[in-house]
Amino acid sequence: MRFWATLVAAVISSLAAHTARGNTFLVHPGDPWCTVVNAASSGDTVLFAAGTYPDTCSIVASGTSGARITLRSQTAAPADRAFLAYAGTSSNIIDVYGSYVTIRWLTFGPTAAGAGVNPLKLRSNNIGIVIDQNVFQGTDIAVAANSGGVNYQDISVTNNVLTNLQSTGLYFGCHDGIACHAVNILIRGNLIHTVQPGDGVGYGLEIKLNSYATIIENTVYSSQGPGIEVYGSNRGDPPSIVERNYVEGAVTDAGINVGGGPAIVRNNIVVGNQYNGIWAQDYNGRGLQQNVWIVNNTVLNNPTGGIKVSNWQAGAGNVLAFNGIAPLGGTPALTPASPIADVFTGNTFCTPATGCFDQPNTAPYDLWPVAGGPLIGAAGNGAEPWRVTDDFLCATRGTAADVGAMQRVSSGSGPLLGNGNARPPCGSTAPAIFSITPIFGPLAGGTIVTILGAKFQNGTSVAFGASAATSVTVLSATTITARSPASALPQIVGVTVTNPDTQSTTLASAFTYNAGATFYTLAPCRVVDTRNPNGPLGGPALSAGGDRVFAFAGQCGIPSTARSVAINIAVTQPTPSPGFLSFYPGGTSLPLVSTLNYRSGQTRANNAIVSLGAAGDVAVHCGQATGTVHVIIDVSGYFQ
Repeated sequence: MRFWATLVAAVISSLAAHTARGNTFLVHPGDPWCTVVNAASSGDTVLFAAGTYPDTCSIVASGTSGARITLRSQTAAPADRAFLAYAGTSSNIIDVYGSYVTIRWLTFGPTAAGAGVNPLKLRSNNIGIVIDQNVFQGTDIAVAANSGGVNYQDISVTNNVLTNLQSTGLYFGCHDGIACHAVNILIRGNLIHTVQPGDGVGYGLEIKLNSYATIIENTVYSSQGPGIEVYGSNRGDPPSIVERNYVEGAVTDAGINVGGGPAIVRNNIVVGNQYNGIWAQDYNGRGLQQNVWIVNNTVLNNPTGGIKVSNWQAGAGNVLAFNGIAPLGGTPALTPASPIADVFTGNTFCTPATGCFDQPNTAPYDLWPVAGGPLIGAAGNGAEPWRVTDDFLCATRGTAADVGAMQRVSSGSGPLLGNGNARPPCGSTAPAIFSITPIFGPLAGGTIVTILGAKFQNGTSVAFGASAATSVTVLSATTITARSPASALPQIVGVTVTNPDTQSTTLASAFTYNAGATFYTLAPCRVVDTRNPNGPLGGPALSAGGDRVFAFAGQCGIPSTARSVAINIAVTQPTPSPGFLSFYPGGTSLPLVSTLNYRSGQTRANNAIVSLGAAGDVAVHCGQATGTVHVIIDVSGYFQ
C-alpha cells in the first residue's frame, strides 16, 4: 500500500503543470485518473487524453465559485475524445459528491442494459456543477440528481448530446417533492434523441415536485413518455420556465407535460407527439394547476389533439394565449374547447396547416407564419406580464407580434426544423469561414478538406463552386470536414457553407482544382531544429501557448510552387509540462486538432503531410500550459 501511494503521488506530480489558474493534469487510459481528480484543488484542470477509460470514480474534490475543478477531453474534436465506457453493473460511472466541478467534452457509455448504471449521478448537496458538451450514448439516466436528503443548487446541463437512452434522459428532484429538491437548474441547448426503455417510462427530461428549472433551447425526439415534464411546486418556489424547445414524437404522452404550476411555457414548437402537443395535467389530483402560462407556442400534427388543460379553475392565474395550433384531422385543437382561464385569448386554429405555416407537412419543416396569413401580427402588443417579447430564435417581436412560436422577420424561407437535427441556435446568424485546408486537389475530387469558421449547424451543406461536396461532417460549430466533388476542368472555385436555416457564406477563390497533384521525393533534409542557435529555422525553443512560422519554400529543394510537404516531426526536452503541437498553413487559423502529443520530458516523433501557406510557410502552435519544447522537422518530399 505504501508503494502504491508513492506511485500515485509520483504520477500526479509528473502530470501536473502549473498555470495562473491552478494546475493542469494530463491523464491517459490506464492512469489512476480518479485519484488524480480527487487530488485536484480549486482552479485545477484534469485533461483526459483520447482513449477508453473503463473505470469508475466517486468525485469528492470541490472547487470554488471563482476557481472550478474541470474534467475534460483535450478538445471537443472526436479524435481527441475520452470515452468513459464502464461495462460493469455495480457502480455508476461517476458519482459526484463535490461542488463547483465542470465536466466537459467526455463521451459516456454504453452501459449494461437494465443495470441502472448512471453516467453522472449527483450524490450530495452539490452546488455549481456544470455538465457541458458531453455525449451520452446507450446509457441509463444520463444525469441523475435524485438522492434522498439532498438539495441541489445552481446545476447547469448545457449543449450535450444524449442518444438511445435506456431511461429518462435528465432527472432532477425527488418524486414525492420532500426527500430532495433541485433548485435553480439550467437545462439548455441539449439534443436528446430516442428514450425507449423497456419499462415504458422514459421521459426526455423531468423536473420533479418542489424543484424548478429553466429549460430552454433544447431538442427532444422520440421519448417514450413526455419529452419535457415539470411537476410544479406546493411550497412557493419560482416557476419553471420551458421556452424555445423543439419537441417531436413522444410515443405515449404529450410533448410538453405540465404536472403543476407555477410554470411558464412559451415559444416552444411541438410536433407529432401522441397525447397532445402540450398537456397541463392535474398530476395525481394535487390541485397545482395554478399560475400556468401557455403562450405563443406552435403546436402541429399531434395525434390526440393540440393543447389540453385539466382542472383549470377561475382565479388560478392560468393563461392560454396566442398559440398557433394545427391539429390533425378529426382531433380537437383545444381540450376543453373553451378552457376556464384568467386569460384566454388569441389562440388560432389552422386547418389545413398550410393555411398558417410555410411548409408544415414533411420534415424538415418550415414553420414561419405564412406571409399575409392569419398568424401575422395577430398577437399585437401589450404590457401584460405573460406576454413574450421575442420568438423561438430570439427575434424581437416588435409591436405587431405574430401568433405561434415564430415571428416572420423577412421574406423567403424560414429555418428548417426537425428531421433529427438539433434546433437552430438562438439568434442564428450567417456562418463564417476562416480558412480551409488543403487549398488544392485533383480534378477527380475526393480531397478531404477541413473548414474552420463559426456558427456551423448540424445538417450544414458544403459546395465547391456550383457542385455539392460529399461526406460532409459537422464536427462542431467551428469545424467541418468535407470531400471535394469532381471538376471537369482546372479552376479556382469558392467554397460555400449553407446552414439548414438557409443562411450561407462563401470563401472566394478558396480551392484550386489541379490537373493532377504530383509528389516529388527529396533526400531527407532537416529544415528546422530549434536546438540550433537562434534564427528563422533555429532557436529559440517553442514557448507554451505560442506560435512560430517557418518558411519552407526555398529550403532543401522545396520550390515556391510547392503546395504541401511530407515531413517528419520530432519533439524533445518538453519542460515542465506535457502538451501538443499543431501544424497548419501560415496565414490561416489554428485548427482544433493536434499533430503530435507528448508528455513532460518525453522525446516523440510523427509523420505528417502539411499544406503550405501562401508564402510557402508552416505555422506551429505549442499547446503546453507552461514551459518550452524543442522541435526538429525533416522534409522528405513535396506536392505541387
